[in-house]
Order: sequence, then structure tokens, then C-alpha cells
Amino acid sequence: MGVSKIYVDMSLNKINGDEQTKNKVLAYLREEQKQYQGTHARRLEDLIRSMENTGGVEFADLTFDQALAKAAKTGKLVFMDCYTDWCVPCRHMAKEVFTLPQVGGYFNEHFVNLKMDMEKGEGVQIAKRYNIRAYPTMLVLDTKGNVLKTVLGARKAEELLQMVRVDKK
Repeated sequence: MGVSKIYVDMSLNKINGDEQTKNKVLAYLREEQKQYQGTHARRLEDLIRSMENTGGVEFADLTFDQALAKAAKTGKLVFMDCYTDWCVPCRHMAKEVFTLPQVGGYFNEHFVNLKMDMEKGEGVQIAKRYNIRAYPTMLVLDTKGNVLKTVLGARKAEELLQMVRVDKK
């Protein structure tokens, strides 16, 4: 079974509440990860982290336009993590900051959270649209895609929470 298929098919929602199955799947993924390097290994690492995550930021599997539409429907803003696979500070944010319950609690309540690789797929056009040149760049957007806040570089949880707060009028 290829890494991409594992990455796409596996979902915490499918095994939520079943700790024994979850632990078996995590053990399997950790073993699989040992045979890969580079992008595939990092994708498996991200998947493992998301399955272990209890309370961190829930990044939606949506296109940019779908995220804007969902934000409009739910009355939330969009938080977009603009990253690249090779970016060490991006990986730090994914592993050490976005997984924290206090960060997840605030972000999940106030934002439709979107994570997008700026060098792949739709991310290439998004990077051009918003002139993204440094990683990580994190954007808070309104439902029309207008930038309300920009955060450049890795941040500690408390600092990030302060920087993304937007008073809705």
C-alpha cells in the first residue's frame, strides 16, 4: 500500500473512540514511516501527529474557495498556514504549536483552518495572489479572501494567539 493511499484513506474520524484500533494504526504507520524519506516520511509524520493530536488545530481538507464559503456559512474567518515541505520552522509550527490544546481551542472556535503547501497544486497560485515569499506565513482572511492579519515566521503559542486575534465588528 503506497504512502499516498494511506495518507488519503486514513482518518481519525473512522476510528475515533476505538483506542485499540487507533493504537494499531499508529504502530503500523510508524513502521511504514521507517522505509520512507523526504516528502513521504513527512506526510506520514503529519498524519501520525494529527491522529495523536487531541485538541490541536483542526485543519480542513478544503480548497481555498471551499474554505471561504465555509467561513461565510459559519460566521468564521479563515486561518491559512502557508508552508512548504522543506521549511523547518513550518514543521516546528505543525509539531509544537498547532498541536497544543489552547491553540486548537481558539483556532477551531474562530476560524476555518486551512493548511496549504505553497509549492504544490493550488498553493502556487495562492502564493502569487498573496505575494508569499517567506515560510511559514500565516494569514487571517475574511470571507472574501481579504487579508486581515499576517504572521511571518514561527511563533510561540501565546504570541501566535495574540497576533491572530481579530475584533469582529
